[in-house]
Amino acid sequence: MNDVDIPRLTRLVAQRVRAGIRDRTFVPGEIYSVQRIADHVGVSRSPAREALLGLASAGLVRFVRNRGFRILLPDAREIAEIFGVRLALEVPAVRHLARHATSVQREALGERMRALETAASGADPERFWPEDRDLHTWLVDAAGNRRAAAVVAELREVTALLGEPTVPASRTLLDVDAEHKAIVSAIDAGDVDAAGAAARVHLERTARLLMDQVATGDAPGVDTAALWGPF
Repeated sequence: MNDVDIPRLTRLVAQRVRAGIRDRTFVPGEIYSVQRIADHVGVSRSPAREALLGLASAGLVRFVRNRGFRILLPDAREIAEIFGVRLALEVPAVRHLARHATSVQREALGERMRALETAASGADPERFWPEDRDLHTWLVDAAGNRRAAAVVAELREVTALLGEPTVPASRTLLDVDAEHKAIVSAIDAGDVDAAGAAARVHLERTARLLMDQVATGDAPGVDTAALWGPF
């Protein structure tokens, strides 16, 4: 392995660890060694440790002195903070697009929306959620702020580790699709206020589902309404 390989292998390790957290190959709370991760991915310790340092900076793992590291998942308060940032970035982005979107952007947005509708109608979550993540990142990027788009993508990676924010009894893929459709329709109509309001409703609804999911599973009794209050 040469020096050029290390950044690529570091990204690979980070991707594999995130995937392992999602499918619970790596269990939150348990302690793992750096060597175990290196062996799992098939790389040396150097890129494994670099990847874990990056994941630690993102708050997804915590190093335990002389033992390895522990997998972490965001709690209700962290989810509230994440969606506070997303609201600050995404709502202005969709308002900007409603006011300034070009015909080319509107056409591209329509294509993305049709892909989402197809996945939702077919009850295909494996196709729907990647399209969903791509749409949110695209909206911020298309508004002209690539750094903000990168932040949104990273925050989505964190909350994706909890599972997707749908509850069969309260929100299906078709429901999520309808929330997106309200945003896209307002952008297409050039209705700035409606676009911003639809984006806010969608993000707040998603946040509450994830916060309640975490509070129910890990911390019964957490007042998610109080946590959400500042936003």
